[in-house]
Amino acid sequence: MDKQLSTKRSPPTSIRFSDKQKNELMRRATKSGLSISGYIKLTALNQSPRKLRQPTIDRKLLAQVLAHLGRVGNNLNQLSRTLNRGRSIEIGELQQALIHHEHMHFMIMIALGYRDKSLKHEFNKNGLHRDY
Repeated sequence: MDKQLSTKRSPPTSIRFSDKQKNELMRRATKSGLSISGYIKLTALNQSPRKLRQPTIDRKLLAQVLAHLGRVGNNLNQLSRTLNRGRSIEIGELQQALIHHEHMHFMIMIALGYRDKSLKHEFNKNGLHRDY
C-alpha cells in the first residue's frame, strides 16, 4: 500500500488552553454534538461541525408518562406483595403491567421527539404498539 494514500494517524499533537478557553471549547463542542478534539479538528480545517438534532420535548406528555409510571409501580408492588405472601397472581394482571410499561416507553419516545406524535394511539389488540 502506498504510504502517501494511507490514512494512518500521526502521534497526538498537544495544545494548551486557558480554563476560560477550554470551557468555551467544551460548550461549543457539546452544542455541536462532538468531542473537544473532533470540534477542534473540524474548525481548524475550516469545516463546519454537523448540526446536532435537538428534538423538542413534550412536557405535557412526559407528565402523563410520570402518572402512568406511578400506576405501573403500584401494580408491580401489589403483584410482588401477593407473590411474597405465597399467593398466585393472575397472568392478566402481569400482562396489564407489561402493557402499561410498553405504553410508557412509547410515550417517552414521542415526548422526547424520537417518534411521530401521530402514531401514539396506534396499539394492537393486545395493547402493544404496532412497532413492537
